[in-house]
Amino acid sequence: MNPLEGSFSFDLSVPKITVRMVDAAGLEEYELWFAAASVSASAAIGFLVAFFQSFQQETLVSGRLVHQGGSTADLIVTVLFTLFLIAAGLRVLVLRRRIHQKSATYSMQAVRDVSPD
Repeated sequence: MNPLEGSFSFDLSVPKITVRMVDAAGLEEYELWFAAASVSASAAIGFLVAFFQSFQQETLVSGRLVHQGGSTADLIVTVLFTLFLIAAGLRVLVLRRRIHQKSATYSMQAVRDVSPD
């Protein structure tokens, strides 16, 4: 026979939890555009650095050192990647706003009375 039977009980309570639920399909598109913006930013910076480093190159022409100007191709590719970065960044901002508007916040409180039967 259990001496505590019938007189032993305790309450287990968990603090209130707030959970924000978002649309998974919208989040997937947001992540793809964010990745595209990140890659295009890296590419634009890389080509911009190559453009500026091309000013420091010298070549030997007819026995003389000649300073070369910046590579036009590097500059054009930099501009193209920058334009794509701007477009992808704007799309990311639009999707982020849409996800925020469609999200729902839920508050949960868990309380359980545990007593022997």
